[in-house]
Amino acid sequence: MKSALLWTVRVSIFTVLFSFALQNTQIVTLTLFLDYRWQAPLVLVLVAFFSLGLLFGLLSLLPTLWRYKRQVRLKKKTSQVDIEAKLE
Repeated sequence: MKSALLWTVRVSIFTVLFSFALQNTQIVTLTLFLDYRWQAPLVLVLVAFFSLGLLFGLLSLLPTLWRYKRQVRLKKKTSQVDIEAKLE
């Protein structure tokens, strides 16, 4: 039951995204620095910028994740020392 519901949601999302891609196939021109122009379908430009935003967002989380991992490692180390001290 749960698997069927999950597949229904996946197919629905794919259908919506596929129809969005088919509706946005017109060519857009993106003018960058030094008069460099990039022409691509609108859906490709949207996916590219969404992916870049996702990548930058995940990269901005890395320092926080590393800090949490370090804190967990230190707490595990101190709890191991406490357990060994109690056993002796």
